[in-house]
Amino acid sequence: MNSTEYIRLIAFLKRFDCNNREAATYIECLQSGSTSVQEIAKKLNSNRVTVHSTIEQLIKKGLLFETRKNKKRLIIAESPDVLYRILQRKANELKLIENDLDTMTRLLNSIQSQDQNAWKVRVYEGMDDFQKVLEEMAESRNDIYVFSYREPTTDIMNIAYLGDYYKRLAQNGIHSRIICPPGDYANSFKALQTPYQIQIRLLPKTTQCEAGFYSWEDNIALQSFKDNQIICNIIQNKDLSIFFRNVLFDFFWKVAHPVK
Repeated sequence: MNSTEYIRLIAFLKRFDCNNREAATYIECLQSGSTSVQEIAKKLNSNRVTVHSTIEQLIKKGLLFETRKNKKRLIIAESPDVLYRILQRKANELKLIENDLDTMTRLLNSIQSQDQNAWKVRVYEGMDDFQKVLEEMAESRNDIYVFSYREPTTDIMNIAYLGDYYKRLAQNGIHSRIICPPGDYANSFKALQTPYQIQIRLLPKTTQCEAGFYSWEDNIALQSFKDNQIICNIIQNKDLSIFFRNVLFDFFWKVAHPVK
């Protein structure tokens, strides 16, 4: 197994609720066969107490089991086929959650404090903070709307990151609707609209306004630029979000024209 395959295996096992240490320990146990905690710790060049704790977690997750030989405790990895059973168990659990989701959501809404409808405001400054906002949007349960009188960040954010970002959104089933002025941003993504589930429309820049907004779920990120720095004021308010998405954005969407 080469280093690339090893990295892929670590990343894959994370999808089964393993952290890096647990994934590495499971792989080592697969390679070693029946072995002791001390031997595993030695091969992983790790503390025995830490490895013992990791093994206990993997046993709970069903990826390892223990046996005895001449009173010696040995650790053995379950066959990789166990991942199919774990996946099926997860699917069954998700189905149960899905069946109860509507009822439980209504119940939670019924006990929600009225204060929850008040405005919640957060302020972010700079590109590092704004990237955190983008990653928060990636967890959205509905489409993301982008409106900007300035090209959306391509001049101050790596275009490769944005490409990967929209690809991840599409993989999570999130569509992006974008209104922006003509330029490099629209040109960079116009050929990727279908695979990345992006819709781009162009609105000629008729003012010197360096601002815009992002909308997702019940959040509005009001964005402004100063000295090539981004300042974001995020407001969480359901009524305001509906206004920005269904009234303001839709008005400009009808006025703008598709990118060609």
